Amino acid sequence: MRRRNKGKVVELSRRPIYADFHVYPSLYSLQFFSALTVLKLGFYQIDSMFIGVLACALSDNTTLHVLDMRFNNMTDVNCQNLYDLLVSKTQLEYIDFSANRLTDQALKSLLDALEKNNSITTLLLESNNLTHLGAPQIAGFISSHATLKSLSLSFNSILDNGVSYLAKAAHLLELLNLSYVGMTDYGVHTLCMGLRKTRSLTRLNLSGNFINAIGVLSISKFLKKNCSIKSLNISGSIVLDLGVCELLDALKANTSLQSLNLNYVRIDDSTLCKI
Repeated sequence: MRRRNKGKVVELSRRPIYADFHVYPSLYSLQFFSALTVLKLGFYQIDSMFIGVLACALSDNTTLHVLDMRFNNMTDVNCQNLYDLLVSKTQLEYIDFSANRLTDQALKSLLDALEKNNSITTLLLESNNLTHLGAPQIAGFISSHATLKSLSLSFNSILDNGVSYLAKAAHLLELLNLSYVGMTDYGVHTLCMGLRKTRSLTRLNLSGNFINAIGVLSISKFLKKNCSIKSLNISGSIVLDLGVCELLDALKANTSLQSLNLNYVRIDDSTLCKI
């Protein structure tokens, strides 16, 4: 546990601990960090009291730009005070709530709290309990917040239904991480159709999904006409020979792609000779 006031950065934990009364004095002391810009509170097992103390300590802060609360076992119930706090923190630019237990209901509360935020650039919600039911509100949030450029929803059950909603707004992002969200060829096709008009997306991660030859064909068509994508990750996908050949042809036409991750992709020896 350490605190640094001079550098305007506070990191209270680097290792898993349980919130108890020994932690609360440190939280209360945050109110004296008048120029606090970065707050990292990862790896706590927090409860409602913890969130309440944190909200009280930060109630007058107007400089916080980064809030990192990964691996905190947060649930819908004990985060309500935090959402209330976020309503007033319209200057927040980077929020990481990955690896908690947030559901679609918690997501709705979070996005409602950030509705008046015109500074948010990065929203990381990896490894929660989100489903396709929360996708429409995420898409709406992207569309109404032009500052949002990076979104990660990996390791959530977004599925094809959810991807179809995200596809309507994904072209506005610069970085999109949809790895391990249960997407199939249908979802890939819908996403690529939605990204046809993007001029801003530079990094796309679709690894760990169920992408076969048809999905790779959709990606190939997208790459042939896209001039912004620089990094594409489809590692862990099962690709047939036809799909890889089409992808290689697309690379010849694409002038922007700099990184292509095909780790753990099943490629026939005959196709390898063509790479």
